Amino acid sequence: MKTYTHKGRQIDVGECFPPVPSRAYDYLAILHDQIGDEGQMQGFGATPDAAAADLIEQLEDEDEEAA
Repeated sequence: MKTYTHKGRQIDVGECFPPVPSRAYDYLAILHDQIGDEGQMQGFGATPDAAAADLIEQLEDEDEEAA
């Protein structure tokens, strides 16, 4: 598992390898404080960095909507 930080929030990224032919979803990123929460935000990517970037983009979009 790889860990990132964005605006003070910990992002955990791990391998998930879903049963799909595309490798674009091999890694899953979630906020550490939302592990196990229903409806948690998730980022996916072909690499740990891509999954974290996907989740960070969603977080930034959410911040913009809240402003």
